Amino acid sequence: MQKFFVIFVLLCAFFMVSCGDGSSSKTDGTGNGGSSAAKTGKLGGECYPNETCDKGLICDTDNNLCVKDPEDPADDSDKTDSGSDGKTDTGSENGDTDSTDSGHENHDSGDSEQDDSDTSDSGSDSGDLQPANDADQGDSQSGNDTDPGDSQPDDDNADSEDDSSEDLNPLNLPVCSKTSGTPCIYKGLLIWSAKSPERKRWIDAVEHCKKLTEGGFNDWRLPDVDLLGTLIQNCDSAGSGCTGNSNGDYSVFGDITFFWSSSEYGNSKAGGIYFYNASAQLKNVDETFDVRCVRIETTSVNKKCDEIPENAVYNSVSSITLTWDWENYWTPSTKATYSEEPSTTECRFKCKDNYVWDSSTEECVISPCSSNPCGEYSCLANSPTTYSCECQAGYYWWGIEKGCIDKRRLTLGEICTGQDKCYGNSSSMTCPSSTSADFYGQDAQYTSECTAQSFSSSSNVVVDNNTGLTWEKSPSSSSYTWDNRATHCSELNSSNYGGISNWRVPNPLELLTIVNNSTYSPATNSNFTGMPTDSSIYFWTSKEYPSDTSVAFYCSMYYGGCYPGTNGTKTESHKVLCVSGNEMPKGVFSSQTISGSVVVTDSTTGLMWQKEYATGKTWQEALKYCEDSTYAGYSDWRLPNKNEAASLLNYNKSAAPYSDFPDMPSNDFWSSSTGVGSTNLAWDVSFNCGGVGNNYKTNNYYVRCVRNAE
Repeated sequence: MQKFFVIFVLLCAFFMVSCGDGSSSKTDGTGNGGSSAAKTGKLGGECYPNETCDKGLICDTDNNLCVKDPEDPADDSDKTDSGSDGKTDTGSENGDTDSTDSGHENHDSGDSEQDDSDTSDSGSDSGDLQPANDADQGDSQSGNDTDPGDSQPDDDNADSEDDSSEDLNPLNLPVCSKTSGTPCIYKGLLIWSAKSPERKRWIDAVEHCKKLTEGGFNDWRLPDVDLLGTLIQNCDSAGSGCTGNSNGDYSVFGDITFFWSSSEYGNSKAGGIYFYNASAQLKNVDETFDVRCVRIETTSVNKKCDEIPENAVYNSVSSITLTWDWENYWTPSTKATYSEEPSTTECRFKCKDNYVWDSSTEECVISPCSSNPCGEYSCLANSPTTYSCECQAGYYWWGIEKGCIDKRRLTLGEICTGQDKCYGNSSSMTCPSSTSADFYGQDAQYTSECTAQSFSSSSNVVVDNNTGLTWEKSPSSSSYTWDNRATHCSELNSSNYGGISNWRVPNPLELLTIVNNSTYSPATNSNFTGMPTDSSIYFWTSKEYPSDTSVAFYCSMYYGGCYPGTNGTKTESHKVLCVSGNEMPKGVFSSQTISGSVVVTDSTTGLMWQKEYATGKTWQEALKYCEDSTYAGYSDWRLPNKNEAASLLNYNKSAAPYSDFPDMPSNDFWSSSTGVGSTNLAWDVSFNCGGVGNNYKTNNYYVRCVRNAE
């Protein structure tokens, strides 16, 4: 079965229950004090100036609660109560069956510190959070009592403070099943509605949940795919375990149909799950499917620690993050371990500010960050004696100046190539306006999907505002063999050139970030000076060619490509352009199946790739192939530009294919970028040798399409 991971925040707060001051506990009419199910208009329920209370009640506008109307002649429940209203209670207010109640409306006068110990209580008090579960001395039912005056749940007798149980279903909803009523609770927090009476279009499904008031709740919503996926049962990791299931237990409710999720893809597709095969799929938004709405219950817990270490404070369970998966169910980020239906937890505390937990002594000790050793940066204590300096929230570390910046640094695959014209097979052309037209979908037509190049220059350095790399403004005047390639950068470091002392030789992908593919001779951004206008001048990179260690990768700043080959023989002499900053990270890929097709997402660039690829296509055919693709239900696929295609390379691999992309073949793949030095050529990437070069557009190469992931 396809796994679904759901992360929830369990927000918990103390029940603030009045005890000895004569005020009333706020209940929902069932005794569930503090839950969100308090019935507006009922005795003790919420009311507002524009909302009325039930007959015989008036709205106490100071507290926004419905209370008894002392002027109501129909109210004969109080006769000569010596309590708060001056009458004797012979009735059963709010479920209180005490025969001699001389206390306030929602509490028993016989309570000791509001812990029910009534000697004549045969029922459940309206102040109890869990009626009929009292362990009061005279109760007819024995169990765990949660009294309104207690500072934590009781463990049967008196006010002991050692109970570790928590009620994570304060609404007392049934657990969801094929036979349960609705609304019902599942996995401790998720409350599900009944299935819609009829199937609906996607937009109508969204509106159905927004307007739903089932169970008195008004915060229903259409679930996302992950929440919807928690309902799946009896499915193996591939999802095929649902097919032909003899007991029909395809979901908690036994459903085997398709249900809408809240995920929309473009204007024509929306996502959902087909429980018959546990498959997340895309469907046309005008089709009609089943709907089940969801809400996440925020529960409150009346709980405190028996003993808190010195220099620590009680940390309520509001800090717990719950992560769900099929095998382990709920697993909180802190100590507690939940079963399938969360019911218990441990007391939690945290050290005060400027203190850190010492596990060896089990004490909160002075943090190494207390003296602010990081200055303007954030200090993170790793132990009582070690720390690290990090950027504050919203900032990123910039290794060039060893400081924090307010913009995330981009990589090659996120930056536009600079190409701003369209081309046919041999010459420039007006960019086609129709997706069905020949040559639609090339580089210049998708500049909105990437970030434009941005450089700032001074007298001797150029800063790339996207990558955060700082470059030498002009290349070395001398040429070097590969073994001596670092000589020039070492000289810059010795002279503290540009105020920087960590110059190095760039890798091929870094050199490609300064290429501007709208021009050539040279093919570099105009902020750089002294770049070659001679096609025979090359630049060394830092990477050796693993397939032949006598060769290294070199780049042409005349055309804008990088390759291994004859000109990369290590004894050749080439120029060097030094760079400063952390080395650009490589792609990190993960696969998932959507609508029966495997897509691969690069978390470094945010690009989504088709796992499958086409073979034997010319450049024009490659453009059309991607424009026409509806792979995995998406319709916005495109042929990648030169930078996007090259971002799949990994020059640290020891052999071909030079990529971490799963199941990458050792072949050449087209890009959508034309080689402007010879417009009958287009750029392609060879994963057999790691080269980024250009070839005739009429050649037949491989095609893999890309899109920007949501």
